[in-house]
Amino acid sequence: MYKKLVRLSAVLSITILFILTGLLLILPAPVHAFEIEIREMSITVLDDTPIFSESNMAPGDNAASAATVSNTGEDAFDLSLSVELAAGDELLYELLVIEIGDGDSSYYRGPLHRLDGAPLGEIAGGEVRELDMAVSLPASAGNEYQGKEIKVSFIFTGHGESMPVTGTNINWLLIPGLLLAAIGGFLVLKRP
Repeated sequence: MYKKLVRLSAVLSITILFILTGLLLILPAPVHAFEIEIREMSITVLDDTPIFSESNMAPGDNAASAATVSNTGEDAFDLSLSVELAAGDELLYELLVIEIGDGDSSYYRGPLHRLDGAPLGEIAGGEVRELDMAVSLPASAGNEYQGKEIKVSFIFTGHGESMPVTGTNINWLLIPGLLLAAIGGFLVLKRP
């Protein structure tokens, strides 16, 4: 009678252990403590006037301008530039060509509409960088572009270091552990 009671309690214990472990695998792991590190990136375009405000461009004309960008944060980050058409003629937007540099380097030269995340290099904390920009209307542009206009938004983006991966998921170790516990329980029950 005593042996049957021991076996029954062992089987119940192992069953409860398997059920609880199954719940642990299904449910998300609770977080007991965590730390969030926020690195502030702050990009400031120093002049709030439009970068370009040209009118009556003829085929072959170009317009030069500059944008002054400042990293007002403490940490360095990689700077990139994108453009979006805010209003106006999409065909003109696709035709214009833009060149971006800073005197030492040329960062992008190509169609304005393809300016999407063009890397502008790393900008240190507190650094102020002046970007030279030139937009041109190709000489091949025809009369269909007369009187057309566009309005675009230049979007400066900062990309910092990726945060390290922490708190890796080790729930997969529960399965081998349960198997070993079950084997141990079985061996205890089979002991003469």
